[in-house]
Amino acid sequence: MQGSEADNHLEWLNSIGAATFVISTDRKVIFWNDACEVMTGIKSSQVLNTGEHWRGFYESARPCLADMVLDQDWAQKSDLYDHVQRASSRRRGLVARNWCHTPAGKKFLIFEATAIYDDDGDIYGVIETLSDATNLKIMEEKLQVFSRAISNSSSAIVIQEPDGRIEFVNPKYLEITGYSYEEVIDRSIADIRRLVNISEERIRESIWESGEWKGELQCRRKDGSLYWDRCSISSVLDESDEICHLVGVHEDVTHEYELTAQLNYEASHDPLTGLHNRREFERQATLLLSERTSPRARSHCLCFIDLDHFKVVNDSCGHAAGDELLRQVAQLLNKTTRKTDTVARLGGDEFAIILDNSELRNALRVTQSLIKAIQEFRFFHEEKSFKIGFSIGVVEFDNTVANLQELLRNADAACYAAKDLGRNRVHVYQEDNEELAKRHGEMRWITRIHDALENDGFRLYVQRIESLTSPQDLHHEVLIRMRDPQAGDLPPGAFLPAAERYQLVSSIDRWVVDEVFRVLEDNQALCDSVGQVSINLSGHSIGDATFHDYLAAKFEQSAIPGGKFCFEITETASISKLDLARELIERLKRHGCHFALDDFGSGLSSFGYLKHLPVDILKIDGVFIRDIAHDEVDLAMVKSIHSVAQILNLKTTAEFVEDEATKALLAEVGIDSVQGYGIGKPFPIEQLIAFHSADVSGALRGS
Repeated sequence: MQGSEADNHLEWLNSIGAATFVISTDRKVIFWNDACEVMTGIKSSQVLNTGEHWRGFYESARPCLADMVLDQDWAQKSDLYDHVQRASSRRRGLVARNWCHTPAGKKFLIFEATAIYDDDGDIYGVIETLSDATNLKIMEEKLQVFSRAISNSSSAIVIQEPDGRIEFVNPKYLEITGYSYEEVIDRSIADIRRLVNISEERIRESIWESGEWKGELQCRRKDGSLYWDRCSISSVLDESDEICHLVGVHEDVTHEYELTAQLNYEASHDPLTGLHNRREFERQATLLLSERTSPRARSHCLCFIDLDHFKVVNDSCGHAAGDELLRQVAQLLNKTTRKTDTVARLGGDEFAIILDNSELRNALRVTQSLIKAIQEFRFFHEEKSFKIGFSIGVVEFDNTVANLQELLRNADAACYAAKDLGRNRVHVYQEDNEELAKRHGEMRWITRIHDALENDGFRLYVQRIESLTSPQDLHHEVLIRMRDPQAGDLPPGAFLPAAERYQLVSSIDRWVVDEVFRVLEDNQALCDSVGQVSINLSGHSIGDATFHDYLAAKFEQSAIPGGKFCFEITETASISKLDLARELIERLKRHGCHFALDDFGSGLSSFGYLKHLPVDILKIDGVFIRDIAHDEVDLAMVKSIHSVAQILNLKTTAEFVEDEATKALLAEVGIDSVQGYGIGKPFPIEQLIAFHSADVSGALRGS
């Protein structure tokens, strides 16, 4: 190629505006246009007719050429001309791209090199063009990072077209939904997630109004199973501020919902039976009570159910059998009621049903069905069969009920009235019912008993028991009174029936025992003088193994001799709990304690059980003592009881002795000791303490 022609070509290359340079056959830059200067920051004067500056610049791009050039053989060669010549002979040029350090800064450049041949076919130079792809490269790298982040994200990403067609999903979304990539692309999002709790239209309306939607969706997976999707969907706008895409970030929060549902269930349900618990029952009842003033108020009824004979199963077969019985009863209650009714276990063997939107006549129909169902029910355990029953109290949610507490009191009173009337029956609460009035009276005592136990509201009295054979013996029975600022000290007949019915009598027994121990330990003179102190124990305490342990521990921890104590147990309570009564007697006798069988003769099988109870004293029921001086039958009964006692080597005590004639006749029969108003009325124990303290003081002064 002639020089002038070459000059024309070079001039043309300079005019096209592309960054272009030419390297001659002697490896020198012979052309470097203005665009090259701008792109690289290297002036033409620095590179023309020399290859030194350019060689360093070019070498910074060389490391990537081995991977990016079209002719891979060049990777083993260093001569650019050889490589370009071979590539050009195949009508292929060299293309390479890499980050290069130039005076203008670090840039990502694309090289395109092509050999230039003369007319004889010999190469006389290489023409190269440079393209600045720095911004594109930076964007590409950011997109790669973004793509990897989306693909590896723990959240599911969905990109939609404005019409809801899916354009992109990441692997996490496919994992959650069970679909493949091909199954979701270009399909409507509505077809894929199949919403349960909200409409697609509502979501789209929110996005079009505010540009986003956030919330929790219940969706279906490919297999039809449900899951909860916590998602945030935002709109992407184009240059015209029109929505061009919707981007959603989704998270599967099904486990959170399941955990919350489980916690809510456990908070509102009884773990043993699966029924609602007392807390949920009270919440539902309170809600219905609050609706009574509404113009659309409906009728509701509460059924309070106590399981009859549950204790027989629990005591004879153990707690595991008792638990299984409660589970089976719960199933029976569920089967006999509607799904809209609230069936709850309130505790122990007590259940309740709120009959929603039900009048009294319907409540009676339901409760009679329950009675019939429980009559036909049998509980089987280890070849034993048990028949149980329901005592049910029914009360209406009406405007006469002030609050939940009153509603429960009325229902409880009606239930206990059903028990008293024969069990396995229904009793409806009525304001003027005599039996219910009695129950209400008892329940009012419960608060007073609790208060007395917590705030020293009880007081000990004593009544003398006189020995007819050794009058000098000091023996007293301990009695209990309740303090009342207005009425004075109240006798046990006022509050003990309520305590018995509502299982508080064992707590009273413990208070008495604790107080007697305290008095004797704090008053040595009284402890030394008194021969024996009698303490009454209720049937509840006799049947409570923990009370047995409590009594034994008292004697193990105290220095007071067990012989100072005589525990009185009633004949009826002992017979009904014969094994436990015998166990308690034998256990405390090892500490030196004595036992008396109180009210003896009132039972139907008194003599038959005597040989099974190792007691020391028979206290003959006062019904035989009052008229003994005038009634030959009573006298014969007393003689008979005393005769049997002598055979069994037991002492006898006669109660309700009210005059000297009766006392003399009992002494003639041979009775060992007597007790009653004729011997001495009950008096506060403080007087006994003061009397013995005075005796000691007087004796000391006299000496």
